[in-house]
Amino acid sequence: MISLFQLMSIDLDAPDHTTLSRRSSVLDISIEKTLKSNESITIAVDSTGLKIFGSGEWCENRHGLRKRRQWRKLHITLNTSTLEVVEATLTENSVGDSTEAKNHLQVIENEIDEMLADGAYDCQEISNNIEEAGGLVTIPPPINAVVSKNFSTTPTQRDEHVTYINQNGRPAWEMKNHYSRRLLAENFMGRFKGIIGSKMRSRNIASQKVEAMIGCSILNRMIVLGTPTKPAKAA
Repeated sequence: MISLFQLMSIDLDAPDHTTLSRRSSVLDISIEKTLKSNESITIAVDSTGLKIFGSGEWCENRHGLRKRRQWRKLHITLNTSTLEVVEATLTENSVGDSTEAKNHLQVIENEIDEMLADGAYDCQEISNNIEEAGGLVTIPPPINAVVSKNFSTTPTQRDEHVTYINQNGRPAWEMKNHYSRRLLAENFMGRFKGIIGSKMRSRNIASQKVEAMIGCSILNRMIVLGTPTKPAKAA
């Protein structure tokens, strides 16, 4: 089959995948989103593992040798109203969820009305930051959680969560706080792995970070183009 470039008599060199991957590490990619700086948002945070291929993968697949698998961790902060990612980072798998969530909160300039997350994000510093700004923290405390020493005088939101769960149970707490909204972040991770992929194609972490940001921007663009809007009211 004759290519278009051959028909046009153009001698065009195309870089290979290795060259593209190496050069991509210096790209400055910011996530494309429609969020305005003066908007207040409700966020849901989550993380997931993305597999990377090591040098011994071929031997492992060919000969059945066991080798410790390597992963990267994608952390996202999702705007629950628009389903767009407002902040994302790719880290080593050793970085804790709550640690990276604190970094996201420092970068996000918008006012946060509420933060939804699973128990891995149960962190006093996160709760204090959100509460001091007047927002809600909807994070389930662990099963052995106890109220703070100042509960009788100045109870925190976490104290109220602990008390309500002890009195009414976790399912009742989830229904009261509409905790199922947190699943929007998990749904995004499912879209990322289903559309972008669950494996990193780049070899070094700098290029992998760029790859992850491009993937998040692609999904944000798809949300904007594919989400139906309400028709304008007739005059």
